[in-house]
Amino acid sequence: MRALVFRGAGQPLQLETLDDPTPGEGEVVLKVGRCGICGTDLHRTEHNIWTCRPPVVLGHEFAGEIVALGKGVEG
Repeated sequence: MRALVFRGAGQPLQLETLDDPTPGEGEVVLKVGRCGICGTDLHRTEHNIWTCRPPVVLGHEFAGEIVALGKGVEG
């Protein structure tokens, strides 16, 4: 998968290719169609004022299609 990765405060986000995730128990994996980077995420890239240990994939405002289910996922 392609993702924007935060590597450290003051550094630009890096577009990288990462391994596709595997769902854990009670989790799902989405094929993300669209993802937004919010203002809080951008503040993290500038100052890292929250406990955000790089490297980390930012973005939590997304929409997509469920492509894998973990154990125990129903409905």
